[in-house]
Amino acid sequence: MKRFVRFISFITVLVMFVTSLSAVDSAVTSEILSFQAENEKQERIDEIFSQMNSLLLEKYMLKQQVANSQAENIIDRASIDSKMASINNEYQLYELELSSLGVRKIDKNNPDDISIVTEMIKSQNFNEISTNSDVDYTDLEDIVDFLLDGLSVYRFDGTRTVNGQTYTYAYLRVVDDKGYDLYTNSTGKLELVNDSPNTLGELLQYNFEYFLTNSTIGVISDLFPQGWLIEWGLGNVATVLNSFNPNANISMGSGGIYMVGATTVTQMTYYLIYQPQYSQWVTVGSRASDVAFAISEDLHINVAGELITKERGFNNNFETGKTWYWYIDNFVNTNNKVHHDIGTINIRTNNDTTFSHTPIYYRKPGDAIW
Repeated sequence: MKRFVRFISFITVLVMFVTSLSAVDSAVTSEILSFQAENEKQERIDEIFSQMNSLLLEKYMLKQQVANSQAENIIDRASIDSKMASINNEYQLYELELSSLGVRKIDKNNPDDISIVTEMIKSQNFNEISTNSDVDYTDLEDIVDFLLDGLSVYRFDGTRTVNGQTYTYAYLRVVDDKGYDLYTNSTGKLELVNDSPNTLGELLQYNFEYFLTNSTIGVISDLFPQGWLIEWGLGNVATVLNSFNPNANISMGSGGIYMVGATTVTQMTYYLIYQPQYSQWVTVGSRASDVAFAISEDLHINVAGELITKERGFNNNFETGKTWYWYIDNFVNTNNKVHHDIGTINIRTNNDTTFSHTPIYYRKPGDAIW
């Protein structure tokens, strides 16, 4: 009988142990599934914002086209208006999807929204505000108000468990979609062939290469996956040049032989953690969550009496920094704030830097308005 009782006790303990393991395993599985669902949602949010930024770049380029066309009195207003309307409609659909995913636009009439924006820019040194500005920024409320007038700010709130403790976090995504171009930079087309080659062979010896300075992105191929944007020659821009005799005489057409211009529109994301002991938000990092860029090239040259013109454009998007939860985990574990800068895009030709373009990156969004 005693053996039977001991056996029953053993079975009971074993069942309890297995049940406990099952409960732990179930909790771990639930946590993994929850994280996967959240990560998928954040990836979709990033995709939507990137698509919106591409539309903003397209809109900016259309505005430039209008300005140039008006100067030449050749504007096709109906066509441009139709494109603008299509962009605006698509943009609104993306905003609706963002709202369904828990992203909302900052409301100037919401005290909590104003509070988090204020905390984000409070560290700005107001003694260094430009005296050339027409706006009086001595009042922090005025700065927040002007910022929200000039830019759209989207907010996402969540919680993140790190080392067994749950933290309330938020991120603010700043979008340059109100027409003030505060996070947009355009570099006019610059001449990259600085001397005057006499023959086509001399011209085709020019090699061009993109490189980055003061950037956290990494190698250039991460930014420009297409090979011709890493290193190329003018024979790649206009392959027809390769069919001419390299000894053929050349001369410039109107303007320069080879011109390059760049335009970038930056979306910034600022990550914050709420510190209940101080009843305030603290910014823990920032990144360029999307940079939409367009590079344009123009080649104009007379080769042996034949005028060769070639235009080429390239659009793409890139980002800096880490995934959405990295900034929260990093600050909790290290107490360090991290900013993942874009840096400057440069073109080097024949070992000389002849063209530079710096996309906008503000570690504090208040910097955009002074």
